[in-house]
Amino acid sequence: MLMTWIKEKTMKNGQDIFRENTLYFFLYCEENCCNWLMKEYSNIRNEYFKSMLCLVIGFRGDVEMLSFLTKETERLERMYLQETYAQGPILAIQELAVRFLN
Repeated sequence: MLMTWIKEKTMKNGQDIFRENTLYFFLYCEENCCNWLMKEYSNIRNEYFKSMLCLVIGFRGDVEMLSFLTKETERLERMYLQETYAQGPILAIQELAVRFLN
């Protein structure tokens, strides 16, 4: 029940504290929500939050998600020249590399 509620609120909640707590929750909860994140990623409204959720994919996802993270890095670098949103997927790629390529 709680996971369903958090997933629903992830799409549209604009409160910073919710975003930070959700990120922490997704990183440490028993259920690996990476497949759900990949499926619903385009429905999440906030670009900063999307960038941070890439970290969850990097820490908990599979190596098959590497191409998504690479494309997301390129998209964020292209669309947000003055922001550092691309840092989320960049760090996620590094984490996947450490976990799977060593």
